Amino acid sequence: MEIPEKYLASVLCILAVAAAAYGIPRIYAALRRPEEDGAPLVFVRGIRAFIVSAAFSAIAIGRLTESEGFFWFGVFFLAEELYETGVVLLVLRWARARGFV
Repeated sequence: MEIPEKYLASVLCILAVAAAAYGIPRIYAALRRPEEDGAPLVFVRGIRAFIVSAAFSAIAIGRLTESEGFFWFGVFFLAEELYETGVVLLVLRWARARGFV
């Protein structure tokens, strides 16, 4: 049984909106109070959720328009950004455990 592209794209759009709704308040909260202990971690998590939202949107556009370029851009953008923000979170946690942040 094959799932129609419009249903897959609809699910991706819903996930993109949910990720943006999760990320934007965290970015705003971290920028509003940068002196708090966990602000850098909250900021990176918010950015990560917003990036996931953008990547899901690109993948959904690729599925709806049958454009392999948009689809693969979204996939590789998502993979690269998740790796990059994962490394940043790892460094922030390491620094926090040692009292640098």
